[in-house]
Amino acid sequence: PSIISNLAWDRFVSDVTQGIPRTPMNKHPPASAPLGKRLLFSIIFFLWRLNFTPQWFMRIAGNYFGKNLALRFVKSRFPYMTEEQTKIMCNYLYWISIPPASGEYAINHILEPGAWARRPLVDRLPKLRIPVSFIYGTKDWMSWHHARDVCKLMNSPAVVHIIEGSGHHSYMEAKDEFNALVVQSLENRVEI
Repeated sequence: PSIISNLAWDRFVSDVTQGIPRTPMNKHPPASAPLGKRLLFSIIFFLWRLNFTPQWFMRIAGNYFGKNLALRFVKSRFPYMTEEQTKIMCNYLYWISIPPASGEYAINHILEPGAWARRPLVDRLPKLRIPVSFIYGTKDWMSWHHARDVCKLMNSPAVVHIIEGSGHHSYMEAKDEFNALVVQSLENRVEI
């Protein structure tokens, strides 16, 4: 802690910032949605509040089914990976998910059901007095529009970088462009 408190923070660079917007009023499916969809959302939100995590499901699924869950997730999120890359990522995901739970329980305290921030950054980021850079991919499931909107509220230089063709994991999917943006942001050579 003493080392961290002595650091001079002079810029903020964030990859796919989670939790910028406030929770929408209509985060649940409308009453006109099919009963099955409404029931599924109710169950997921209930389990979320009880601290059931994706890792928990992988742990209780056991070796065979747990690895299958990891494989299905990896194939759906990273369809461009080779078979060898998919196998490596699947093993990585499985083996970091099955040990006894620890930090994964923090997610429930940070995010509401539906991955909405309990303390939205839109209320806190404008207080920063340092340059801010956000990095998103055009194919990310998280909207970069929220970061753009918060940039308009900032009292210091702020910019959103969007990497064409990249998804949620731009550090991996477009590593050269991502790394260049991070270095430029840290060197404060980014056009803001």
